[in-house]
Amino acid sequence: MTTEELRGGLRERKKQRTRRDLVAASLDLCARHGFDTATLDDIAARAEVSKRTFFRFFAAKEDAVLAPEVELFDAMLQALRAHSLQGPLIDVLRDAVIGALDGRGPQWHAQFAAALGIIEASPAVRAAALGHCSLVTDRAALLLRERTGADPQGEQMARLTVDVFVAAWRSASARWSQQGAPDPAALRRLAAQACARVVRVPDYTLTPRP
Repeated sequence: MTTEELRGGLRERKKQRTRRDLVAASLDLCARHGFDTATLDDIAARAEVSKRTFFRFFAAKEDAVLAPEVELFDAMLQALRAHSLQGPLIDVLRDAVIGALDGRGPQWHAQFAAALGIIEASPAVRAAALGHCSLVTDRAALLLRERTGADPQGEQMARLTVDVFVAAWRSASARWSQQGAPDPAALRRLAAQACARVVRVPDYTLTPRP
């Protein structure tokens, strides 16, 4: 390995470490003091970088708080690209997200739990999270269209299924957040249960009170 390659590797590791520090600082300060109260100056100071450095990694505080879920969905989409794409789409999506969860460690689960608490408490972060879910839906639908060559009707069905899957995931993660201590196995189980219940939605009927 050349000296330049070594330097490049060191620079990349330093960038990754700085990004991790900014995410950790954002989650801790926003969870402790509230999203609106925690300032970018506070976050940068905690991570021992300048505010200018913060903006090299994130466009806004919301992006730093949402980093754990962004990481998960990126891994899920990567798993989707590698999937054979055979069988019911909801099962394919379930396998992809559970595979992504299996690749996340205890620190990620703790940070994701913190992020969910901030999302619940802050309308601004909640709106940003919904926007990111919409982006994930777009990316997944495009990937499926490119891989399967579905006709317009099939493409619409695929997109509807992805929309329902994302809603199921949000429901599962919200339930997990309410359980207290972050349990990786519980999140995996709740995600699988939510996907399994999706197929029962068309048969769910309402009964008015007497």
